[in-house]
Amino acid sequence: MLIQPEILILSAGVFFGFVAQTIVGFAAALVAFPFLLTQYNLQEATVFLSLYYVVFSLVMVCKNYKDIDRAVFKNVAFTATLGYLVGFFILKVANPHILERILGGFVIIYSIYEWKYKKVFVIPTFITRLVGFVGGVVGGIFSSGNVIFGPLVSNRVKNGVAIRATLLAIFAIANFMRFPFVVVSGLFTWKIFINSLIIFPVFVLAIIVGHRIYKYVSEQLLRKLILLFLIISGVYLLFK
Repeated sequence: MLIQPEILILSAGVFFGFVAQTIVGFAAALVAFPFLLTQYNLQEATVFLSLYYVVFSLVMVCKNYKDIDRAVFKNVAFTATLGYLVGFFILKVANPHILERILGGFVIIYSIYEWKYKKVFVIPTFITRLVGFVGGVVGGIFSSGNVIFGPLVSNRVKNGVAIRATLLAIFAIANFMRFPFVVVSGLFTWKIFINSLIIFPVFVLAIIVGHRIYKYVSEQLLRKLILLFLIISGVYLLFK
């Protein structure tokens, strides 16, 4: 029996997305969306990834707990949570293309600047919580709050391993909140659920492969990979 083309395309998106997510701590949606959006709209693609995000966060946060910068996490956790709630609501009722393009432009400029000059914009401490809220809104809508949280954490944490672990912890808040929201709201349809279960072994394989690759990635290369994925994320949001 031949595998349906839809399943093959979704499997490719999940595999490459979560290999990237495992290596740098984010980017699953960024890498997966070009595949998923051939079969789903933006809302459906975000919902489709929600089950995988829950499992991913359970595994990765437990595995990297000791490397999380707790001060940074505590500083943004509350406002990020509020932002996620707002973002989930917008996801259900709106289609914010203009916001995607604004964010895309911002992250491209930021990432190129940091890559070229090897320094970051300094985000004042007193607006960190506000930035956390904005990141939560973006993450709730697009499953790609990395465009805000990536620069924010990079400003506060200088160790590449700690950046990755802290991003994993921040995104875990959204991942644990998103899944019950999409189930209760009716966005997580039976078809999406069945497709998620069929492709689940591919998701597990992606985490294993990503973890193997991560063992051989230096801290300097990890920081460059984070910036690279931010740039790609910005281009995707700007021109998709």
